[in-house]
Amino acid sequence: MSFDIVPYRTPAPRREPEPLPANPDEQTPEQRARLWTAELSKRLFERQSIIERHRAYFDGTQPQRFATEAWTEAFGEKFALRNNWMPMVVSAVVSRMEVQGFRLDATDPQPDDDAWDIWQANQMDLMSEVLHTDLVVTGWAYTLVWPDEGGDPRITVEDPLQAIVMRDPGDRRRILAGLKRWRDLTGRWRAMLFTPDTVWTLTGGTSAVPADGWTIEQAEPNPLETVPLVEFLNNPDARLEGHSDLEPVEELQDALDKTFADMLVASEYTAYRQRVLIGGETPTDEDGEPITQAEFGINRLFAIEDGAEITELSAGDLSNYTKVADTIRTDIAAKTNTPPQQLLGTMVNISGDALKAAMDGLVYRARRKHRWCGESWEQTMRLSFRVLGLEEMAIDAETVWKDPETASEATRVDALLKLRQLGLPLEAIWELYGASPQLAKRWMEMMRRESHLEGVALGISGPSGLPVEEPSHDDAAQTKAKADAMGIMIRSGVEPESAEVDAGRLED
Repeated sequence: MSFDIVPYRTPAPRREPEPLPANPDEQTPEQRARLWTAELSKRLFERQSIIERHRAYFDGTQPQRFATEAWTEAFGEKFALRNNWMPMVVSAVVSRMEVQGFRLDATDPQPDDDAWDIWQANQMDLMSEVLHTDLVVTGWAYTLVWPDEGGDPRITVEDPLQAIVMRDPGDRRRILAGLKRWRDLTGRWRAMLFTPDTVWTLTGGTSAVPADGWTIEQAEPNPLETVPLVEFLNNPDARLEGHSDLEPVEELQDALDKTFADMLVASEYTAYRQRVLIGGETPTDEDGEPITQAEFGINRLFAIEDGAEITELSAGDLSNYTKVADTIRTDIAAKTNTPPQQLLGTMVNISGDALKAAMDGLVYRARRKHRWCGESWEQTMRLSFRVLGLEEMAIDAETVWKDPETASEATRVDALLKLRQLGLPLEAIWELYGASPQLAKRWMEMMRRESHLEGVALGISGPSGLPVEEPSHDDAAQTKAKADAMGIMIRSGVEPESAEVDAGRLED
């Protein structure tokens, strides 16, 4: 059976923005709003096929690129299975993109708590994973920050098929406008164009790019005085265009699907030993129909004519297909910095150093995404504080990520103990351990409480934490006995508060 390679795809040429029909210096704000909406809608339409293709590979609904028309007619959906490994490529890095908090001011922890309250109120601990997954798959992701009914910041994750920003060609870091476009329940297209001074609401026809242009329904002043749409880019190039992590390995996934289909065909027709009758007449049944399959059994006798012969064809070796599939998966791992063991599923007698070396590429890939996504999350948080009128609190915002590098617990603790001995602050040790800012704060409060209880037990401080008068010799002996009793109870598992009460009873 022969297979003709179906052409994969021809990249569409990049279209330069069409010149505006009117002199830019003479355009009214309404003209500019309609023209920018039309331009951004065209850009959304142009990248729709790219995003949908990447999503198809992630979902496992991509077409079988190497299947010929004759093959499809012969087997149809009988062998239309796909051995899809693209979700593993995505999940390997997304699992190492966990936001743990924001550091706004190193001298004042209160803004950090406020930022985390905003994060939790908008369910971003859940939605951030959705955004990161879509970002790695498609190459783009967006957040929209806007005041809710109560005046609090509302953060939403937007679909890159519905949202886009316009960058200044002279300074691509500067955002001129942002567009959110969607189709309502009546089938009519609607759009909101955000500029630093105005929020435009527009309607189109039943086409995403209406031939008659867009109609302005409403124009309101922008209370934030900046574009509230934040763009996240994955693997950006010099033009600040995003690229999917699946882009360099989609052809390999096609080859893997073809190899998997070939193996299924082989398993259907050549995976079993075939017995062949040579010579003699073909036996027939009672109706005169030829018998093509003989039924053998321990209680059956098979008789053949004189001169006939029964021979056997050996089963096909399917390991040839599995070796090719392993080679393709190894190439996928190499091109995407995914640890080979996550795609091949084999880890035999691998040392700790070898395992770390295999993970280094994935750690680098995750840290690179931390840098780009961190800037966008920080801008999202600045906009959230801007809604509250407190933007200056988040000017120096820094995203706190969970460490993407994993190590054994013993190795990690040993390294942290040595850093502590060198004088590193305890809170820094907890941060390196991977504790979130909220958990570190809780630990610190627990340590203060235990320190206070020990001070009370030893007579160093009173219930309010203030120092007490120097005890007499007898009081000191009683205090030591009480402290020893408390220590024994705490080590046996009794809570410090209960141990203090019980030790007081023993003293009485």
